[in-house]
This record gives sequence, C-alpha cells and structure tokens, in this order.
Amino acid sequence: MGCESCYTCEDLVEQQVNLDCDPLTGVVPEVLFFRCGSLPTDPSDNVEIANLIAAGDAVLYKQLKVLVNAPSEITTASLVAGQTDGVSNYDRTASYIDGNVNSTNVDAYNEMNSSNGKRFGGALLYYCESEMVKFISTTTQLVGGGNDVENEQSKFEGELRWRSKADPTLWDAPAGIFGQ
Repeated sequence: MGCESCYTCEDLVEQQVNLDCDPLTGVVPEVLFFRCGSLPTDPSDNVEIANLIAAGDAVLYKQLKVLVNAPSEITTASLVAGQTDGVSNYDRTASYIDGNVNSTNVDAYNEMNSSNGKRFGGALLYYCESEMVKFISTTTQLVGGGNDVENEQSKFEGELRWRSKADPTLWDAPAGIFGQ
C-alpha cells in the first residue's frame, strides 16, 4: 500500500551533519531535578536556574554517571488491514550511578525514590565536555537504590524514567550552574 493509506504523510525533514563541532559525548556527571510545576522557561538562563535552586524548586546532584538509553516504543494497534502498528509514544530512561554513599544521601535517595510517590517536573542532564544540557520537560521519576557488590565501591544505582514522544531538547548549559 502507498502513502495514501497513512494517517499522516507530511514533508520529510533533512538531517544536519555536525561538520564544524565536536560530537555530543555520552556521559552525564550532573543532573538538576525540578519540582513539579517549576520548570524553567529557558533552560540556558543561569539567572532563572539559580533562582529556582535558591527557592528550593530545583536541586543539583553531582559526581554521577548518567547515560541516556534508547527509548522503548509504545504501540497502538493499526486499524487498517496490512499496516504495521503505530507508535503512539515512548517510554524513556537514563541509567544512573552515584558513588556518593553516606547517611545523608541514603535519606535523600529514600525520599526521592518513586516508590514514595515522588515525581519531578523534569530535569537538566549536563554534558560537561560540550557544555550542553538535555532538558527533560515532562514528569520524571527516579527508581533504584543502594547497590553493594563484592570488591566494588558501594553506590546508588537505578534509572530516571519519563514518557515523551520527543527526545529531550538540547540547550547551552546555563553559566555558573554546572561543573562548579
């Protein structure tokens, strides 16, 4: 069957190749979590971000290892014979490891864990090598906890989870917030 049977057949979008810049490399050492209802209007605005932190509407976690994983599609059954199921949304995750194990952080992770019903309004993931952030602008949850493995450093380990049709948007990192 041709495109005439598709629900939407819109114009194609061209890719832009990064010729003059370094690629965005994948390990995130810092994450800024936002309280629900307190997302920034401009994630690159250091004054706005600093005000959210000062007001207690955002908290910065440092010295992490965070990797954004490939999304998992959520499908809906096709209503047209012979057509594949459609993708209606994506479940998205980012794996995290935090080696900052101490009693204060045990309490913090216990409080932040989604098993307590805790959700975040979103997050900024900081890419230090490129001075960029990925902005998760939808409700996010944190799952996981302490992980002790023989002959390894104790750590917190788990995932950030969110649902979104689109990838997190890429912004310049707000000056003076990360990497301090």
